[in-house]
Amino acid sequence: MKTHRKHFLLVLVVSTFAVVGCQEALSPNAPVDNFSIQDINTPPPGIKFLKFESSSLKGATPSSTGYAEATLYPAVGGTVGGAETFGNIVLIPAGSFSTATTFSVNAYDGGSFSYVDFGPSMSFNSSVYITLDFSRYNLSQGEFSSLKIYYWNANKGKWEKVNNPSKYDKTNTTISTWVNHFSRYAFGN
Repeated sequence: MKTHRKHFLLVLVVSTFAVVGCQEALSPNAPVDNFSIQDINTPPPGIKFLKFESSSLKGATPSSTGYAEATLYPAVGGTVGGAETFGNIVLIPAGSFSTATTFSVNAYDGGSFSYVDFGPSMSFNSSVYITLDFSRYNLSQGEFSSLKIYYWNANKGKWEKVNNPSKYDKTNTTISTWVNHFSRYAFGN
């Protein structure tokens, strides 16, 4: 009886490994999707995120940050950011959130590229309008017109392009779009 039980357990274990090992997604020999293996500090393959031009930071050192915060109320909404965040701003319309909340805009030079954290990390009842300022990047007309906004999708562990239409403002050197959540945002081409 004990021999039959041992054989049964051995067959069960070997069968389980055979079935699991043969599933492509779980197999150690499965092909790797390099686009899904990303790091928050690394742009997606083929995309170059913008980096602060240290000469335009007016005395600030590389790795400088710009920070602003404001407590907003649902019935009023408001704007957070501006000069203190290197021109990066969020417009939060009335009714887009449910309770009084302290919102923040934190602009960074992350080392290999620049990014803006809009906080707190949350989804909104309706979209909010983010504006990213690229005046300090010394872009050519071609580079400016090909800019795209990306956000860090923490659930998927990768950078994704914002698919909403973007408004390019050459005069004010900004790119803006509507989003329904806060995250880390960067732009590049």
